[in-house]
Amino acid sequence: MWENRDQIRTKLRTGNRVQNKYNYSLEGRRYADNVEQVHSNITARERTRFKIDCSYGVILKNVETDQLRNFYGSLGNARMLDFAVLISNQDHLRSFLENICDFDMREKIERPDTKSVLVTVINIVFFVSLLPDIPVGCGVKLPSFVINNKGLHALVKCNSRVYDDNLCLFRCLALFDGASLDCERATKEKFYQYCHVRVLNPNKFPGVTLRELVDVEDIFEIYVVVYALELDDQSPKATVVQLSRKKYERTMYVNLHESHFSYLFDVSKYCQR
Repeated sequence: MWENRDQIRTKLRTGNRVQNKYNYSLEGRRYADNVEQVHSNITARERTRFKIDCSYGVILKNVETDQLRNFYGSLGNARMLDFAVLISNQDHLRSFLENICDFDMREKIERPDTKSVLVTVINIVFFVSLLPDIPVGCGVKLPSFVINNKGLHALVKCNSRVYDDNLCLFRCLALFDGASLDCERATKEKFYQYCHVRVLNPNKFPGVTLRELVDVEDIFEIYVVVYALELDDQSPKATVVQLSRKKYERTMYVNLHESHFSYLFDVSKYCQR
């Protein structure tokens, strides 16, 4: 019925370095019926923060000639937002996707003339722009709600001084495997093991990015879950930053604050508000 049906067929174009595209057909369906599928598809493929934008594909009709015209979803046509939205975790994504259900996209459609009216919406496209993957490990000054959290070992020096060696993740690994808080020897062992397997120069180590956690999981055969504490009405709230697609018997939990990992040893205490 429509020209170039490939443009409206449900299709995911992922694995790109700059932008991924998630296209969903809406023929005979409401967007609200797709929220769970969209959320599942994106969270399964995007492992770090990103910015998201979206657009509808529509059919317009000329009221004088009854001619139908297709306008496919793109950032240049029927763009729903004035600017892309930053997504940092799964809760942010779900809120974004659910809020779109209340969006009146008729105001955003660019009609070729005043005689064109909306007939139907045929697809919705989500554009996921990937952000640079910044290495985690450099020292940052941690806020009190991280340092004082009863479920965390914040991994700072005496008097709350920060480490500057980019090894905070390996301190987490050492503690996870039973080392005491004075774990520098065990930390270095984990670090050199990682560098050896990945053929890295330990003297020029910038830290581990979120995308590189998959290598950490394979090398140490663990499942890594990344949380973050965010202030909500002046009270810290725990949110999931990144889950793993790996399947190992052991699970290590860490907290991410800016570019620093802390070891999360008690989830129940960590989540207390």
